[in-house]
Amino acid sequence: MIFCPFLIFEIVLLTSACPPPPFLKFNCDKSCTEFLNNLIGRFVNYSETTENLQIQLMNESINSKDLRIQLNITNDELKSQKALVKSMNETIQNLESRLLKETDQLRIINGTNGCPDFGSGGIYKAKLNGLQDFEVPCFENGWMTIQKRYDGSENFDRSWEDYKDGFGKVTREFFLGLEKIHLITKARPHELYIILGMFNESTSYAHYDHFEIGNETESFVLKSLGKYEGTAGDSLSYHLKQKFTTFDRDNDQNILNCADEEFGGWWYKKCADSMLNGKYYRNGIVPEIPLNGIYWTSWQNGNYTISLTSVEMMIRPTFD
Repeated sequence: MIFCPFLIFEIVLLTSACPPPPFLKFNCDKSCTEFLNNLIGRFVNYSETTENLQIQLMNESINSKDLRIQLNITNDELKSQKALVKSMNETIQNLESRLLKETDQLRIINGTNGCPDFGSGGIYKAKLNGLQDFEVPCFENGWMTIQKRYDGSENFDRSWEDYKDGFGKVTREFFLGLEKIHLITKARPHELYIILGMFNESTSYAHYDHFEIGNETESFVLKSLGKYEGTAGDSLSYHLKQKFTTFDRDNDQNILNCADEEFGGWWYKKCADSMLNGKYYRNGIVPEIPLNGIYWTSWQNGNYTISLTSVEMMIRPTFD
């Protein structure tokens, strides 16, 4: 039987600064003594482990403090870099704004002289006497787009005033305006180039070397076309000398107004061999009467149920 007070004293010894002797004898048999010695040894090991853990904890605390200091330094550096990036972005924005203003000045053109036939294409501001400045799409080779269709986003069944002044967005579908086209083609000879496209992605073109229309008093009559050349066939000469017609201004030679039934404005006669301002059909097929699509009959073999899915009309001054 173990003497408890003595055992407690021995356990206290192992928690003291002085290590216990390697072998202690207790008032019990041999196996009991070995058991107690093993127990005391394990307590000694636990004490050493605890002390080591305390040392490691102190080291970790020091390392953690160092890491916090490094993190604070890194955060300060990031703040400094963010401020630098912000300053650089502001500088870039200011430079872009200045460049845009300077580019705008460079992209102002005299409408009667047409688009520049050198440099880059894009949207230019055109000036014409008696009109506010307006935007026009220009190509690198000097062509100016005056009408464009390709997705049906713009309604072309418009009034006389709309066709006179123009409508749509020059970056998408649009019509430049009869008054502008008149002033441009009156000032000097222009050629006309028309690109046509079908739903099957086939394309064709028609070119006329002297295009001019009259003023509003003359109902923007199609005065001149010149000589035809191209792959689409000549479906515009039928309209030569014809006045422009819209649903609210009937100038055609038909008993009825050819611009009714959503045909859009055009230089109708009785009524049309070509109509590039008609109703847009995405699948390229006019499903039923009225056959009011976009057509160029010489290219479509007179099939009015086919509706073109892309059109672009362009002009440029005639080169001498």
